[in-house]
Amino acid sequence: MRGLTPSRSRSVFRRRGCVMGRLLCATCQSLRTGWSAPQSGHRLPTSFWRAILFRMTNKIEKLGRWAEKQFSSLCSEGGVIANKSEEDETGWDYLLEFPQAAVEGLPPDLQKIELSARAQVKSRERGKLVAELKLSNAHRFAAAPEPCFVVLAAATDGGHPVKFYAKHFWQDEIARTLKRLRQADYKSKPTNQQSFDVSFDEMDNHTDDLIQWMRQVVASSGSDYANLKRDLNENLGYEDGRFFGTVTFLNNDIEKFVDHSIGLDAKIELTNARLVDRRFGI
Repeated sequence: MRGLTPSRSRSVFRRRGCVMGRLLCATCQSLRTGWSAPQSGHRLPTSFWRAILFRMTNKIEKLGRWAEKQFSSLCSEGGVIANKSEEDETGWDYLLEFPQAAVEGLPPDLQKIELSARAQVKSRERGKLVAELKLSNAHRFAAAPEPCFVVLAAATDGGHPVKFYAKHFWQDEIARTLKRLRQADYKSKPTNQQSFDVSFDEMDNHTDDLIQWMRQVVASSGSDYANLKRDLNENLGYEDGRFFGTVTFLNNDIEKFVDHSIGLDAKIELTNARLVDRRFGI
């Protein structure tokens, strides 16, 4: 479209059935309204038309749906079975099954079965590389015995090219989740109405090896993965101890308290006692 005047360009876009109002920003809209009375010899720059054509041809109208289908397609190409959740209310979009190679000469009862994992697929048209989950779903990922992944399809201004970022929901994410859950105990909102952000950087860019990388993470998890994850859930945030409390007794009972503390007296009368479970200092 090099060298098109406003009047000629109007007819070109009309013939192509393009709705300019959906593609142009407010500044471009002002240019559009000025087409009815262009100045003599006025031409819009070539870079303007290139930008408009790029957005016309690269826009993904339903990015979230496209991201899920693209992820499913990548799984199929990589030999991974992706079972889609019919009702996404428990925090995962796909239950993944990674077939294991049969070991020649090993009887069937000793052969390994498929390894499983869960994946939540999110999308973002532009801006920061952040996927927003419900805190309740982050809790499910933290507690699930199998590996869990958060996948982000990051588009370029709402279209192609799209990069895929992914994170294994492991120690850092589990710790943040447990801390947020402990903090949520003091808020009025239920956890399914609170958000939990998962941030990505270029180290998490798996556009070219997403399924291969996930397969490696799952394969390296080992048979103790569920036990390790359970230990993280039980111990993270308690590094400085777990139970803290105060006791109150009468001043004239100090001798009895000393006797009790060294085991000479099995009982002591308290006026007040308070014991709390403190996690992440909360």
